[in-house]
Amino acid sequence: MARSKTSNAWLREHVNDHYVHLAKAEGWRSRAAFKLIEIDDKDRLLKPGEVVVDLGATPGGWSQVAIKRVGDSGRVFALDLLDFHPIPGVEFLQGDFREQAVLDGTDGTSNRGGGAGGGSNSPTTESGTGGSGVVIIRYVAQTQTDTPVVE
Repeated sequence: MARSKTSNAWLREHVNDHYVHLAKAEGWRSRAAFKLIEIDDKDRLLKPGEVVVDLGATPGGWSQVAIKRVGDSGRVFALDLLDFHPIPGVEFLQGDFREQAVLDGTDGTSNRGGGAGGGSNSPTTESGTGGSGVVIIRYVAQTQTDTPVVE
């Protein structure tokens, strides 16, 4: 199947994009990493010890930035329907974040930094993160559907 004119134009623009080249040179998974860096430098959202939930995380540029900014005392949960190549320290849950089994980490698709999930990696566990990430997940999930997802 032949590419459309707009598809070719996007590809040409993407291949020549300064931030795409810079991301590759600096080891970021996507040019989007620079967007989060810019936002965080301005607004100071990511602090050491914070809990971050990256929804729609693949390919992982934002998760890479988040784990560096929150440090060893923080936690980053990356959630996506698509597969996610491990990032050291980032806990990945594959599936629809609006489904309780995914949030509970009980469907066998969670892992931390590429290893097999040991114990619960869920952003909703009592001993896990504490809550700010859960509130974000609940809010986003409820704005996308008419029914509450997490009680």
